[in-house]
Order: sequence, then structure tokens, then C-alpha cells
Amino acid sequence: MLKSKEIVAALKSHMKLTANKAGGRRADISNADLRGRNLSTLNLKGIRAPSTTLDDCMLVKTIFEEADFFDASFANADCRFANFRLADLRGACFFGAKLGGAIFDRADLRVGRIVHAGRSSTSADLSSADLDEANFSNAQLDYADISKSSLRDSNFAGATMTSVDLSGADLTDADLSNAKLNGAILTGATLTGANLRGAQLKGADLRGIDLEGVNLEFANLADVQVTPPVSAPKGEIAAILQKHQDWLNSNGKDGQRANLSDADLSSLELSYLDFSAAELTGSSFAGSKMKGCLLANSDLSGTDLRAADLSEADLRGVKLVNANLQHANLRKANLSALKIMSGKGGGRQESVRSNLSGADLSGATLTDADLGDAILTGANIASAVLLRANLEGCNLDKTQAAAASL
Repeated sequence: MLKSKEIVAALKSHMKLTANKAGGRRADISNADLRGRNLSTLNLKGIRAPSTTLDDCMLVKTIFEEADFFDASFANADCRFANFRLADLRGACFFGAKLGGAIFDRADLRVGRIVHAGRSSTSADLSSADLDEANFSNAQLDYADISKSSLRDSNFAGATMTSVDLSGADLTDADLSNAKLNGAILTGATLTGANLRGAQLKGADLRGIDLEGVNLEFANLADVQVTPPVSAPKGEIAAILQKHQDWLNSNGKDGQRANLSDADLSSLELSYLDFSAAELTGSSFAGSKMKGCLLANSDLSGTDLRAADLSEADLRGVKLVNANLQHANLRKANLSALKIMSGKGGGRQESVRSNLSGADLSGATLTDADLGDAILTGANIASAVLLRANLEGCNLDKTQAAAASL
């Protein structure tokens, strides 16, 4: 392995080469350990650096065009606006890296074939990364792991992405036109405003995705897996919900407060309904659409909310003690404290904190959610996505957070 002085000398010589100065020479820093270094804005075009460690490095606006980073590691590195055009990044690891605005035009991020340090045939790891506005047009991304990453306004036009893992990723307004996504995993991803015109999606897993407004013109959707359609409430459940809305609208004069404890409300379309003051403990909302629902100060303790869509829901001051929220969508949900007036004449303001003690949020999406002052004691947020979530004042005592994206 190269020593620190040898690495510095090699980099200086390489920069002479890229600046067309005398004495320049292409650097070979294979297997070097560069972790924590600041290499921002340097022109390292064409550098040879397979299996190099660049963890925690500052690489803002660094030029890596046509570089060899086979099996290299960029874990937690700041690569914003870096240029990886035509770079060899097969098997590279970008776990937790900041890649906003980075350019990957025609870069090769396919599965590697090296056996090294216990790794065999590893794919590129870009999971939990900030990739907003990144350019992956025509890139090779077969089998890459880009799960739970923020990919807003990113460009994947024409990219080859066979069996890529995009589960839980935020692809809002992303361009995936003509991308080859056969066998891709997109479970729980957000595709609001995304362009998939002409994309190849044969055999792709699209479960848990809202495809409304997504451009799928000329896309190949053969054999795709989708979430079974939800249905509107019927029979007794529909009658109870209608009476509850009447009760709320009349301030209790008409209708009847809903008692849905232990009820089965799974796989129903319930978006934007007002469940305020309803009895909901022990009920099942598994797989239901509950976008924008009003559930402030409700008691949902012990409820089954697996894979439910609670995006943008009002959950201020809610009780979700021991609730099952595995793989639920809580994007932009409000779980902050509820301010209420109490005391004689309502002259005193109190704060009711949302209580998720013992709740199972494993694999849930909480991107942009507000969890300010929430109680998460003993909760399980393993593999949950909490990108840009507000956690200020949260009680996270004894919380299980393995592989969570914070």
C-alpha cells in the first residue's frame, strides 16, 4: 500500500498531466487509503484507483472523468457536483454519500467481479445517498443498490438498470425515459411526476407505488408486479364512516361517533377522511390508502397499518403504541405535538406529544415527515427511510435503528 507522501506525490504528478504541464504522469493509487482527505475541485481525470478507499472524503466538484474506481469505496463522502463521466465504478460503494448534482454520464456502475475482503460479485452501492439532480443518463447500473436514496429531478434517461434496487427511493420528477428497468425493484418508491416514457419495465416490482400522474407512454409493463387495487368502504363500515362524518360536521348533533375498534378496514380507499375522535384501537388498516387523513389526537394503539399509505396525514398527538407500521408510507406526515387549549376558559395551552412507543416502523418511509417531540421509546425503525425528517426533541431511548436512513 502506498504511503501518504507517495500518494501526495502521485496526485501532484497527475494534476500536472491533466493541466498539460511538463513532468505530468498518470497516477496509479490502487488500494490506497485516502479516507477523510479534502480533494475538492481537483482534476483527477483518468486516474487509476481500483479498490481505493475514499470514505468521508471531501470531493466537491472533483473531476473523475474516465477514472478507474473498480471496487472503490466512497462511503459517506461528499461528492456533490463531482464529475464521474465515463468512469469505471463497477462494484463501487457510495453508501451514505452526498451525490447531489453529480454527473455519471455513461459511467459504468454494473456488478463487479472481484473477490476482495470477503466481497464477491458486489454491485454498486448508492443506497441512502443524496442524488438529487444527479446525471445518470446512459449509465450502466445493472444490479446496483440505490434503495432509500433521494433522486429528485435526477436524470436516468437511457440508463441500463436491469434488476436495480430502487425500493423506497424518492424519484420525484426524475427522468427515466427509455431506461432499461427489467426486473427492477421499486417497491415503496415515490414516482410523483416521474417520466418513464419508453422505459422497459418487464417483470419489475411496482408494489406500493402510486402511479397516478407518472408518464408511462410506450413503456413495456409486461409481467410487472403491482399492489392489488383498494376498494371503497361498503356495507356496515361505509355506514359507520358516513355517520361519523355527519357527527363531526354537526358538532355531535347528528350522526354517531365511530367505534371501529378491532374492525377490519384493510385494503380500503380512505384518503382524506376525518377520523378525529374515532375509536380505532386494535383495528386493521393494512394496505389501505389513507393519504391526507385527519387522525390528530386519535388512539391507534395496537393497530395494523402495514403497507398503509399515510402520506401527508395529520397525526399530531396520535397514539400509535405497539402499532404495526412495517413498510407504511408516512412521507410528509405530521407526527409532531398537538397544541390544545385546556384549563378554565381554555386559557392554558398544552402540548400532546405523539406516542409511538414500541411501534414497529421497520422499512417504513418517513421522508420529509415531522416527528418533532415524538416519543419513540422502544420503537423499531430498522431500515426505515427518514430523509429530511424532523426529529428535533424526539425521545429515541432504546430505539432499534439498524440500517435506518437518517
